[in-house]
Amino acid sequence: MNKNEKIIEKTFFNKKIITYAVATACVLATFTAFFVIRKHDYYNKEHWVTIFIHGNFNTGLGMLSLTDVFKDNLNNTTYKKIIKKIRKDPFFYQEQPILQKGLVKVEPSFDVSKIKNKFGVYPILSGYKKILETIKPNKEANHFYTYGWSGLMGQTERRRWAIRFYNALTEELKNYDKEGIKPKIRILAHSHGGNVSLNLALINDITNNISYEEKSDEAIESLFKISEAVSKLPDKETSKTFKNQKKFDYKPSVQNLTIDELIIFGTPLQAENVHCLESNVFKKIYNIYSDQDVVQKMDFISTKQRTSKQRLDFKNFKNQNMVQAKIMVDKVLKVNEEKSSWWNKISFKNIFEDKTKDPTHKDLWFLAWNPDYCQPGFPLNPLPLVTIAPLILNAIEKIKFPDIDINLSFLSSHLEILILRHDTKTVENKIRIPLSIIDELKAQTLPWKPEDLTRENTFKKMYSQLS
Repeated sequence: MNKNEKIIEKTFFNKKIITYAVATACVLATFTAFFVIRKHDYYNKEHWVTIFIHGNFNTGLGMLSLTDVFKDNLNNTTYKKIIKKIRKDPFFYQEQPILQKGLVKVEPSFDVSKIKNKFGVYPILSGYKKILETIKPNKEANHFYTYGWSGLMGQTERRRWAIRFYNALTEELKNYDKEGIKPKIRILAHSHGGNVSLNLALINDITNNISYEEKSDEAIESLFKISEAVSKLPDKETSKTFKNQKKFDYKPSVQNLTIDELIIFGTPLQAENVHCLESNVFKKIYNIYSDQDVVQKMDFISTKQRTSKQRLDFKNFKNQNMVQAKIMVDKVLKVNEEKSSWWNKISFKNIFEDKTKDPTHKDLWFLAWNPDYCQPGFPLNPLPLVTIAPLILNAIEKIKFPDIDINLSFLSSHLEILILRHDTKTVENKIRIPLSIIDELKAQTLPWKPEDLTRENTFKKMYSQLS
């Protein structure tokens, strides 16, 4: 090879290296730009910590220690010992958004092959997320959690677990703060999980030394009781030195907790907590209930007034940021129908036929897997109402009336949501989504149906702990 040929070969080789280097640099720049844009989009979205809280856990077993339940003293009771055992059993995680105790982060998924057990939390949260992304595409970055508590019937238990919830939540928010994220907080709670959540207001008032002099006797007593429970706890640093100390059993110190949205489903409104609905801790509160939910009003045991309510009386209510909404199914459409004849009204068919499709206590929160307990006529089956909560909130977020009715009308091709003033025919808002979206969620949820969830197996699981 002569000198000129060597020069040409060297030049060609250098050009090749430069070409590869430029190409590599372009690829790296492209990937870097992609991840920078993704990171920018992530941090510029509105971040939400969205927490699902279950209600009582197998309340019927409270009959085993009924006198102690009435006295709100469950320590060393048969009821508490049994619930403690079965609360750990994955069998009972298949119907609702519930996991182990404490604040647990969840990655929603419809892929049943990736999850060891068919826990209901995954399809329910996945459906919720899908609905949210449909109505608010690329608007929110949601971080999903469950908060598990004992589920025992009693004010003392709900206060104890509210303290733990307060500490766990404020600690988690500190972790987000380290990442430069200041998320909003959304709590969705079923039944007495709503009262656990309402107790957060009492704890916040304790940390801020807020006076209750002008509050009701029940409110003052509730503050005293939870303050007494807090006073018996060590501070955070001291708690770390104790053996067998629960992780979040320490005196709350973080002040000014803010819950941006509290959505309660079928929560028994009781004198001990109803005043918390007026707290500034909650920027927005939605009380979702149904006339078909008889369970919500049945708790006369865990309240001194021996009564639980579905609805709030707004006459003396100070919070302008609360909405209570009665859920109905296929009811309002009858407003436009021609009046029935007198004979038709008294016909045996209309007197004895149960036409309601309104959600029951379980329809609000539980997947309709167990045919012995679910309502066959609820049109969302097997999905619970909480799955479409983003759609409901979107329909009512601009409504200025605190007392409304919501009618879900399942038409041939659409789900129509009508918002009316309570007990009137005045429509304030109407939205529709294709029914195909709901049908798709149902289809994606069906593979999560457990094989062993029957009444017989449920009783076997519960009563095997009695021996």
